[in-house]
Amino acid sequence: MKILERTPIFASDWYAETYRDVQILEMDPLRHYMRYGGFLRRDPSPFFDARTYADRHGLTDDENPVVHFTETYGGEPRDFPTLAMSDLKAKLWGGFSGLSVDLLKKAIHSGKYKKTEKAEAAFLLGRWHALSEEWDEAVKYLRMISKFDIKLFRSVRCKLMLVDTLIRAEDFDKAREMIDFVLGKGMNGHFVCARNNLLAAEGADAQTRFAAFNELFEDAGIAPMRLADPDKGAVFGNWDFDIPASKPVDGPKVSVLMPVYGAEDFIEVAVKSLLAQTWQNLEIIAVEDRSPDGSWEKLQELAKQDDRLKIHRNDVNMGAYPTRNRALGLATGEFITVHDSDDWSHPEMIEIQMKALLENPEVKGTCSAMARVYPDLTFILRPQRNNLEFVHRSYPSLLMRRVDIDQLKEWDLISANADDEFIQRARMKWGDGAILDVMTNVPLSLFLVHENSLTQQKGTNLNSLTFGIRREYGRQAKYWRDHKQADQEAMDLSLARTSFKSPFPIPQGLGPKNWERNTHYDIVLISDMALLGGTRRCNEGYIAAATALGLRVGLFHWPRFDLRLADVAPEYLELAYQDNVDILVPEDEITAGAILIHHPPILKYEIDAVPQIKADKLSIIVNQSPMQRWSNAPHYYDAGEVQKTCQKLFGLDPEWIAISPRVQQVLKVSGGFDNIRGNVWYPPHHGTLPDTLPPMPEGFGTDREIVIGRHARDHWTKWPAVGDTLKTAYCGDEAGIVCRLLGGDNTPRKLLGDLPANWDVLEFDSVTVPEFVQNLDFFLHFVHEDYIEEFGRNVMEAMAFGRVAILPPSFRDIFLDAAVYCQPEEVAETVRRYWSDPELYRAQAQKGLDFVRNNCAQLIIQDNLRGLLD
Repeated sequence: MKILERTPIFASDWYAETYRDVQILEMDPLRHYMRYGGFLRRDPSPFFDARTYADRHGLTDDENPVVHFTETYGGEPRDFPTLAMSDLKAKLWGGFSGLSVDLLKKAIHSGKYKKTEKAEAAFLLGRWHALSEEWDEAVKYLRMISKFDIKLFRSVRCKLMLVDTLIRAEDFDKAREMIDFVLGKGMNGHFVCARNNLLAAEGADAQTRFAAFNELFEDAGIAPMRLADPDKGAVFGNWDFDIPASKPVDGPKVSVLMPVYGAEDFIEVAVKSLLAQTWQNLEIIAVEDRSPDGSWEKLQELAKQDDRLKIHRNDVNMGAYPTRNRALGLATGEFITVHDSDDWSHPEMIEIQMKALLENPEVKGTCSAMARVYPDLTFILRPQRNNLEFVHRSYPSLLMRRVDIDQLKEWDLISANADDEFIQRARMKWGDGAILDVMTNVPLSLFLVHENSLTQQKGTNLNSLTFGIRREYGRQAKYWRDHKQADQEAMDLSLARTSFKSPFPIPQGLGPKNWERNTHYDIVLISDMALLGGTRRCNEGYIAAATALGLRVGLFHWPRFDLRLADVAPEYLELAYQDNVDILVPEDEITAGAILIHHPPILKYEIDAVPQIKADKLSIIVNQSPMQRWSNAPHYYDAGEVQKTCQKLFGLDPEWIAISPRVQQVLKVSGGFDNIRGNVWYPPHHGTLPDTLPPMPEGFGTDREIVIGRHARDHWTKWPAVGDTLKTAYCGDEAGIVCRLLGGDNTPRKLLGDLPANWDVLEFDSVTVPEFVQNLDFFLHFVHEDYIEEFGRNVMEAMAFGRVAILPPSFRDIFLDAAVYCQPEEVAETVRRYWSDPELYRAQAQKGLDFVRNNCAQLIIQDNLRGLLD
């Protein structure tokens, strides 16, 4: 007699039907233990299956500690696995800041993290609170680092962050002490900027601040600045330089491209800083982009003062980079660089960059350094950027020969981030050493930050570099460049954007301002687009069905917080090249016929932002039950909480769509899932189904060895719980039978030790699924007895290839008569019986193929989508 102890009440009927000799003892579903065939284990919590986490991350039991999380379920504390600090860091900046901040705070006091990891947690929290302008909290966490990791505490990044927050928190004495200590060892541009901020905070006059900053210029051997109008004080552009008469130099013509928009208050500073350059042979190609202010009139006045300023005006507002490309087409110089209309540059900048370029023939371009400033000349440290620094590369300063720029053709026609993409192309084409950074310690340009700056605007702000529109653009650009590199020996990395899709897809919010946008989608599919296996294959099937119907599809990546944060899979990036498939970003504002959320566990953890979607309906495709095992209480997600989240983010109550009759039943008995769609959406078959039953396996019915097998993840849920049962189910050491297993063998090795001699194990993805299945005679799928297998995509794929599937009786509610059902000890006899009777085999294979056609074919999926949109 096998005994299953403490099983949730709703699982009892399933166990009793499946295992005839099982006695059921009911229990409180929040406190569950299971003993099956001598196998004993306790769920680590009803909140999260720590074994799943351990398997996902390759951890042993000893390496899989848990820390308490803040929420509760059914009155009991929830546990949460100890996430890697690198993963928490990615999640903090990658869309899950609220949850990550809580876990980082708990990590500092947990005994499960090393001191260096606690130091990293404190550093991340200090940066986060600084970004939120919570200066006292930022200082508290940054100072805490010294207790855990003195090396990190003494790093330039940490010191700069701490100095900046100390100044903001008005702890001037401590800030001065740290700044003086660093500058006492030598000139450092970052700490010179910090000292300027300290002086400004203390109310120092402009002369004092200029004198302190000039130490940096003088140390670098370049001209210092002087206050131009003492009455104006320390404000942007209120300075001048004394350049010796012998200083100006001549050389090849340099064309400076300057797009101009909304710059009436700043354009004079920018233009005059260029006209004052010691490199005399230059032209400034200023193209005004139909500004709403007096920028054009200002340019006309300035052009009268120096004929090196060439001014032009767009017919319509286009955006910064399309305007820059127009300026490139008007330029006549042998060398090209760029300058924004609200920035200032040191008069020796172009000379310094040109000399470095001419003296290093292997170099294709040079860049100088910059610092961002507010109008009051205080310097900006960006806590959200990993490279915490006041002074860093000026991407617009890139100076190259025109012949080399022509090989790259132009800057992408987007509204932000094209400078970085251009440099990435240059490096890919000519190598990392192609771009030389000069005078990296000295900001030769000051970038003014104001309300019209692209870095400050809602749709293009710098936070989106890690989560949002800039991040998505960078991902697509890299995918395109990588494919260019892989496909061509002589890489053609020239870029000329002709649409939102060519040469690679971009978010609509980054396109040229004068391009028409379509912000309506028939279906918005929201899913974790990093997940492997069935979720990805099904998503591809839904997208294929929708596009075949002529529907427009938007995709939004909502990763599962409880799994390691991974990147969007390349399959989706490739799909986005289609005209009617777009990857959406949080900055989008769209309408939709329906929102489809696939993989409901993502909804347990609210993401920081989603696109603003005005939709008619919202449906959730349930490919994961609320719990992983029959003996679990629901914990992956809660119907009531999901409804609140959907209402909050989308203003809609969800409809639940089950992927099998089993899932429908689980939702009904779990409680709270009231709006369940009547018809089941079986998962889509991936690919074309044969018109007729495929040929029987070669050599069928002969005395050759019979080949059985299965492909699946090598995960404990995918194998029977007891070693003897596992071995028997997969015909271990059965004469005349060979078992091929695709997906690894760690779990059976743990249970069996040595594997049976008749097993042939292949690593996951070592062969394609079609190749593997077509070389089998029978497909088997015996899984952990307590695991809820919502469907069994691998079974469906085997049926589509005309192979007979042999399953445990528990799968009858899913596949009905499409499979053969037997107990593990009956598998070998069942295989031999069907092997000896071709007609019996063929009839069963036909039932399997018919099941796939009637439930999983593309026409069926299209009908499901039509029904959703009706």
